Amino acid sequence: MPIKPIETTTGPLEYTVSSRFSYRFSRYLVLSRITESDEFKSGQPFQLSPMIQAITNEYLTQEEQQENYVRPNGRPESVFDSIRWYVRFVGRENNVIEFVERGWYRMPSGVQAVANNDDGIDEEIAEEAGPTTNGWIYAFTFPELIKSDSFPIKIGMTIRDVDERVADQCKGSAIFSPPKVLKSWSVHKVSLTERTVQNLLKLSGQWKSDAPGSEWFITSLAEIERVVGIVQQETR
Repeated sequence: MPIKPIETTTGPLEYTVSSRFSYRFSRYLVLSRITESDEFKSGQPFQLSPMIQAITNEYLTQEEQQENYVRPNGRPESVFDSIRWYVRFVGRENNVIEFVERGWYRMPSGVQAVANNDDGIDEEIAEEAGPTTNGWIYAFTFPELIKSDSFPIKIGMTIRDVDERVADQCKGSAIFSPPKVLKSWSVHKVSLTERTVQNLLKLSGQWKSDAPGSEWFITSLAEIERVVGIVQQETR
């Protein structure tokens, strides 16, 4: 039984020993509390792990924090280790916190570092109770960004309806026009395919490094389709 009710920015959260709980606790409670702290607002580097631990201790007992579950990638992990990982991953992917050096972070300075993520678990995988291999790779943009053959395009993955996923992502966006889904591809090993497509585009210099998150590219639909085709052949 948690020490006190868990209230997040999206409402009450029930404690469960799961990736889903760890994700939501991290994104909608811990990260929110961190951005409200004096350490964060100072703009100076701070140690992230002690802040995560202190916030988690307010809600979960040590026994609850150390309970283990099997993650979607098949590995056992404690609830606290999962919370700590999600805070770092989601915080960096959404440009909420900025990496400085090992263990140290700060308020984003406007110059986004390249996140070195090699685990590949995101919200889509966090929602699942078990391994997920099949899904969709999608590419979308906003109509006002289409000004030439190459323009800002976001590449992501989902295991549910593509239009629904894109709409959820764009809630609260500073751009008021509806997003335009350019194309989606049904793929096997969806998380691996997404990472590989994105990495190939990064290696060819098409990554838009100043965009929020790490999934925006200055590219064309034809180029994305070409890369997706190559990756699909290699991951069958």
